[in-house]
Amino acid sequence: MTMQRPLATHGRYDYSPITRRDDYAWPGGKRLAFWVAPNVLFYEYTAPNDPWLGMWTRMPQPDVMAYGRQDFGPRVGFWRMLDILDKHSVRCTGCVNVEALERYPSIRDATVERQWAWLGHGISNSRFIYHLTEAEERAYYREMQERCHAATGATTATTSPPRPSMMEGGGGAAPSPRSSARAGSCRE
Repeated sequence: MTMQRPLATHGRYDYSPITRRDDYAWPGGKRLAFWVAPNVLFYEYTAPNDPWLGMWTRMPQPDVMAYGRQDFGPRVGFWRMLDILDKHSVRCTGCVNVEALERYPSIRDATVERQWAWLGHGISNSRFIYHLTEAEERAYYREMQERCHAATGATTATTSPPRPSMMEGGGGAAPSPRSSARAGSCRE
């Protein structure tokens, strides 16, 4: 089979097998970094249809079973997890969509009290940004950062969701990492 064109890569770093890398030590000579980054997310019960990706793919909306799994987290799972984190004095980075911060004030207050750091996971996990232009995407990330700051008083970095150009094997870098960086929330 002959390739029509070279496969797209991210171009940010070269492949490096872990067995051939130099040893790395964290400050204080530590050999291991442990990062706890729980998701704090809001999902809509019946999200608007999206041409790129169905929110609840198991069955037509409302998918009560799938939604129930997502709804369990903020009602029960988060609080059980928080008990264990508190018991062991673990400070987290919350992977958060801002709808969760705004809709679940008791969760927001608990995480702010514990001085969690924030990694933005978008505005909502029910609305996708595949259709946005790069400029619209930058505005989206800025809005996410502003709303997170308004809710927590903290600055957030962002994650970048996959784009259709990445999923289809399109050439070049996807706009999301650039848009996120240009919105001031991560490095390009």
